Amino acid sequence: MKRKFGAVVLMLLMLVALIAPDRAIAATSLKLSKAKATMEVDSKLTLKLGDITATEVKWSSSAKKVAIVSTKGVITAKGEGSATITAKYDDKSYTCKVTVVDSNKEENKIESYLKKEFGSTKVEETSEGMKTKLYASGKSLVFAMTFEEYVEIDVSEEELEEAMDAVFEPMEELLDTLLEELQANTYKDAKIIFRIYNSDKTLLYQKVLK
Repeated sequence: MKRKFGAVVLMLLMLVALIAPDRAIAATSLKLSKAKATMEVDSKLTLKLGDITATEVKWSSSAKKVAIVSTKGVITAKGEGSATITAKYDDKSYTCKVTVVDSNKEENKIESYLKKEFGSTKVEETSEGMKTKLYASGKSLVFAMTFEEYVEIDVSEEELEEAMDAVFEPMEELLDTLLEELQANTYKDAKIIFRIYNSDKTLLYQKVLK
């Protein structure tokens, strides 16, 4: 009887020895299904912590006005901003940084348009001594051109404006077409602003299309 009991104990010890390392590995390899996420207002996203049942995890949000999380790990985006969602399990914490945006807000529509058309809310490049930047500012789409080296201006403001109009003219038809599209697809108050700066950030010329 004692031999049988001893054999059973030995088998159990062997099983524990085999299983324990797997459990340790599983515990250390736990991670949330997302470490960061961008969400639209009113959208939902479900987080998972490995194979752990969601209700066994303690969920919390650092900013409930931005995002809340249910006991099942379902995030609901509430308002623009950033929030950290924390999943606590077995005395360890796992986090997901959530950024909430609202592309339907009036002031965000032009940024959304830029992301769709150009892949960014800012496009910047340097060519032939001129730095060109395209960006959104409120309801305006701004084209800013800046000389990399300082340029001495020896003409009157009127003469400078005439010269700059000549520079701007080849672009005006293209920008007018873009403006029509913005006003039709984004909002009627959209504007396009074309600016030229000297290297010291002095505004040399400005043209507003609206």
